[in-house]
Amino acid sequence: MKILIARSDREEYKEYQVEVKSGETTVMDILDDIYENLDHTLAYYKHSTCNQGICGRCAVKLNGRTVLACMEKVDSSQDTITIEPKNGKVVRDLVTE
Repeated sequence: MKILIARSDREEYKEYQVEVKSGETTVMDILDDIYENLDHTLAYYKHSTCNQGICGRCAVKLNGRTVLACMEKVDSSQDTITIEPKNGKVVRDLVTE
């Protein structure tokens, strides 16, 4: 699947190719995969303790709709998804104040 992520340092979208398993892959899984295997410079809120949709720090926009990255499953039938920071002042990439 093609993933487009808003990158604040470049003021553009960066494209990544990631394998998505139908009904299993969350937005957080995609972000973790990109960070660990493709681009160590991607900034996002990685969970260390919550990962249960409780704290809300991982909120991002998925195709224009605000979701919790740790809880939102990705529809594998889509060819492309876009991930952007939620509303607020962007610190870097998907991290907001």
